Amino acid sequence: MKKFHWLTPLLWGIYPVAALLAANIDELRWTDGLRGLAAGALLAAALYALLRLRLPPEKAAVTASLALLLFFTYGHVYNALKDYGLLAFARHRLLGPLWVILLAAGVWAVLRKVRDLTSIQQALTAIAAVGLAFPLYQIGAYEIRASRAADLPTSPGGLTVPANPPDIYYLIFDAYARDDSLSQTYGVDIADFLAGLEARGFYVARCASSNYAQTRMSLSSSLNMSYLDELLPDEVIASGDQTALQAYIKESAVRAELEAIGYQTIAFETGFTWTEWRDADLFLAPDAQGSGLNHFETLLVETSALRLLTDASNLPAFLVPDTRYKEQIHRQRVLFVLDELEAMPARPGPKFVFGHIVSPHPPYVFNADGSEAPPDPDPAGAYAEQVRYLNTRILALVDTLLANSATPPIILIQGDHGAILADKQERMQILSAYYIPGAAAEVFYPDLSPVNSFRLAFNAAFGGNLPLLPDASYFSTYAAPYDYETIQDIRPGCTP
Repeated sequence: MKKFHWLTPLLWGIYPVAALLAANIDELRWTDGLRGLAAGALLAAALYALLRLRLPPEKAAVTASLALLLFFTYGHVYNALKDYGLLAFARHRLLGPLWVILLAAGVWAVLRKVRDLTSIQQALTAIAAVGLAFPLYQIGAYEIRASRAADLPTSPGGLTVPANPPDIYYLIFDAYARDDSLSQTYGVDIADFLAGLEARGFYVARCASSNYAQTRMSLSSSLNMSYLDELLPDEVIASGDQTALQAYIKESAVRAELEAIGYQTIAFETGFTWTEWRDADLFLAPDAQGSGLNHFETLLVETSALRLLTDASNLPAFLVPDTRYKEQIHRQRVLFVLDELEAMPARPGPKFVFGHIVSPHPPYVFNADGSEAPPDPDPAGAYAEQVRYLNTRILALVDTLLANSATPPIILIQGDHGAILADKQERMQILSAYYIPGAAAEVFYPDLSPVNSFRLAFNAAFGGNLPLLPDASYFSTYAAPYDYETIQDIRPGCTP
């Protein structure tokens, strides 16, 4: 072990980064953490090498490990104090000096008080090594579960391709709530927007509710035209694991059926790996602007002592990591998808376009006029601003699609669930609008839910004979996703 003193700080440079990556692996790709892991290793190596100029190996290793531990925990402690409402203590002018005192006390103990550091170094090495094994296992297990073949439903079959098949646009505006929820909770009146859709030939389901309260569950259901109890194996439901839902979104029955009858698939980068169809015939992503941090690296900055720099107001700009980069990239993605959708009619068809637009869901990056929202806006007001902006873009997009499509397209515009700042009832209430040329007016009804969207579209446009399922809304929490509570709509005029 004496020849490997450097291993102790190296492990403490890697372990906190790996642990943060594992904690967020559900929202990003593991490759997003590679630069962070490299930075942690380089920081550890540089610190150890610098300390070795003045200290013997064991003291340099223990001192460097202590410094790395304090460096990587600072932001976590700061954030925890804020989250638990201990705002009086969540002050850099208090926490920063405390961390300096802790570091100074540790260095003093290493240099002056402790004579034999062998056992301490060995303990630090063992703790970091064992600790590192857990996030590596979590990341590996997650990737294996995500790549495991699911027992996917078969496509319905029996569809007849018309002479001029219509393009199909399935546009999910994440967390776009229903008009009554928007009015009551956010003070947003979208009556003119809904009237605009109806004037363009859309049927707006005024009592529409999502079948599930979470994106993955909602999209897995709608894209497979089934409820999850019918889709998922019992062991997946019992485990409470949503990882398996990725396959049901990416390799859905709807996609399989449309590809089987000659449709090409087009999809977009979303920032959430589980809604990205990277194997689509055409997968579109914006070119990243600038040289800022990715989402994981921003998390790493915000949970380490670098938080001191990001919150500083009197430092030169070049010294401050750009943590707003994730908001800028998010804004860029949303604008890119909306712009590319307007250009879709020019692409040869027929095509099935899947657009998961992560807005008005946070982060809040748009004012009503499309300008950039300020940092840390009021969530309720910022959500309302994004809704107003999206309404103008959606109507313009619809006009473009209708005017430039050789065959009138099918356009489904829906929220995957209701607003973020909502109770159980409002969480289920969604925007839902249908443009299906040739569909008889009587096939639509106010509480038509997403599980039936493609059943109805396939029946109307492709001669399908798919029975509509009962419309139901199942609320659940992220902690217990398959422990459902049935939500009955209380809007006057909706089916009880």
